[in-house]
Amino acid sequence: MEKKSGFSVDAKDFLKGLTKLDKQVIPQASSDGLMRAGAHVLRDAILQEPRAPHKSGNLWRNQKIETPVIKRGDISLIVGFNTPYAGRVHELPETTNWTLKGSGPKYLESKLSSNKADYAEDVAKSL
Repeated sequence: MEKKSGFSVDAKDFLKGLTKLDKQVIPQASSDGLMRAGAHVLRDAILQEPRAPHKSGNLWRNQKIETPVIKRGDISLIVGFNTPYAGRVHELPETTNWTLKGSGPKYLESKLSSNKADYAEDVAKSL
């Protein structure tokens, strides 16, 4: 007669682990990755064309990354430049006489569309 070997697993413990993974670990890791991605977006806005303008330096110095908000399975992050004029400058026409070579409008928005795979990779690495 052939001997059989094996083991048993209490599925309740396994399911508890999955619940913790789903409710705590994945959201926190995603949040950490979003923070890295936010820093990446701001760096790209300064270094890649169209660059954020830099006349007095106030725009560049007032970078903002807020703590990610986790709500009902969605995670959101606010990132940008926290000066009263940042939004107006972001929307200026391309024909503006930019004081910094390579500066231009949509210096944040353009990065979100052109570098989205890099930012998604920041989050994926955290997971």
